[in-house]
Amino acid sequence: ITAGIIAGTPSSFSVAGGNGYASSGTAGGGGGCVLLAFTTSNSITGTSITMAGGAGNGSVAAQQGGAGVVYIKQAGTNGDLFSIGATSTVASTQAATALTANTLTMNTTSIYTVPTGKTLALVNSNPFSSGDGTGTLNIQSGATFTPSTSLTIQNATLTITSGSTFTSSSSTNLTVESAGTFNQSDYTVSSGLTFSTITVQSGGTMTH
Repeated sequence: ITAGIIAGTPSSFSVAGGNGYASSGTAGGGGGCVLLAFTTSNSITGTSITMAGGAGNGSVAAQQGGAGVVYIKQAGTNGDLFSIGATSTVASTQAATALTANTLTMNTTSIYTVPTGKTLALVNSNPFSSGDGTGTLNIQSGATFTPSTSLTIQNATLTITSGSTFTSSSSTNLTVESAGTFNQSDYTVSSGLTFSTITVQSGGTMTH
């Protein structure tokens, strides 16, 4: 949807994936990808949109689709990303080659994955704070993550996989707050990330 003004909060707004067919044993479909682009004002928030993957059926009943993604962007701004509503461990994968947003809100165990060859930049210094603590941003090997030079991880898990690029990590002041987890996946002592400062507050977790 692209408009000068987006007004209203339709209760039926949904980007849910379809269910798999029981007769053929197919997995559930992933939630959709929605862009709300506006110039003047917008009254629809990402948390008011239903996002969910479809249920699997038959022999793959456990294979639910990923949550889907909503990108809300005012002209001249970076916009905000939302991935909310999945109840499985299936990721919603970034399709754009490069994407810049202020924040990324992840709820209900949703996983947002940046795959090989793709770049995600998050401008806000505390970009995950509106999440519920169950979502995960996964930066895969070969992908690039560009955060603010003062990055706070709160109410989410950030997983940086060995072989990915964490832009200017050595200049980054990293803080892991309550319900936040920083996971260095597959890193070793010889290939670890370097930060300017690291602060782990009460309720925060660093792991590998």
